Amino acid sequence: MPAVRNLIGLGTRNEGVFDKIEVKLADDQHPIDILTDQIRNTETLDLRNEVEHNWQTRQEFLERTFAANLPTLERIYGHGGADGE
Repeated sequence: MPAVRNLIGLGTRNEGVFDKIEVKLADDQHPIDILTDQIRNTETLDLRNEVEHNWQTRQEFLERTFAANLPTLERIYGHGGADGE
């Protein structure tokens, strides 16, 4: 991430603007735009005027999203065990 921040800093000096920064792993066919496409899952949630229900609904959505993207996350960031390895 420091390298990405440095690149963005170089590009945004003198009022420069980045619209997209694409990266890909060597074995991937499709790059992602690291500014917008990291993990993008959308779903219409059944939210109500009930705090506990809404919290649980959002929690379940996040669990599904991370579970569905776990192989990609582990490939990009490595496998982090309980001790953070």
